[in-house]
Amino acid sequence: MACTGTSSTVFLTPLPTPGLSIERVMHTADEAWPGGHGVICLDDVRVHGSQILSEAHEGYRYAQIRLAPAQLTHCMRWWGSARRAHDIATDYACKQQSFGGALIDHEDVGCSLARNEIDLRQT
Repeated sequence: MACTGTSSTVFLTPLPTPGLSIERVMHTADEAWPGGHGVICLDDVRVHGSQILSEAHEGYRYAQIRLAPAQLTHCMRWWGSARRAHDIATDYACKQQSFGGALIDHEDVGCSLARNEIDLRQT
């Protein structure tokens, strides 16, 4: 996708294309997803009309349509990881003994896990 005036246009072009270069690859924060997103430089790139995906100057609208389900998927994946971490912490606090009692019975531990449970349920 590239800026075209005050809007953007989505296109697909083969590599190598004169004027298009990959500057670097930004790696993702999640090791489960290899690779990442590339930072590319477009310097006076010419794209044939047949390489434009759908309509010119509609890139932002098409990107939003495409990204909305992906954003939800990312949220669900991270929420699942947070839920698993919370369950592990709760199980550990229930089994671990400290100062003559279960760790979960210590006020700050129990309150922290309770606040975390509330946050998870609210999301």
